Amino acid sequence: MSSYMKKSLDIYIFNILRWINERVLKTYPLIKDCARCRDCGRNVHDFGVPDDLWEKAVGEEIVLCYDCFADRADKKTGMKWRYGLYKLEEKWENH
Repeated sequence: MSSYMKKSLDIYIFNILRWINERVLKTYPLIKDCARCRDCGRNVHDFGVPDDLWEKAVGEEIVLCYDCFADRADKKTGMKWRYGLYKLEEKWENH
């Protein structure tokens, strides 16, 4: 089998698996009015990231889900980024 035919077959199989995943295996329907991740297409829910880390990992203003951002941050910074690595301190004042 030629390399062109193998690549074509791989793309065809990938598209079939993507279709099955989107229509058959989805665990919840996508929200139509919600922002979508640029990499994977899932709904994006808010999460916070320090600005300097976003600039290192992404470098542009795009919409990413938490998982895709974490993957990019892992590749760009060489460390596993998860919420637990950045300690966010909140100070509450009682009135």
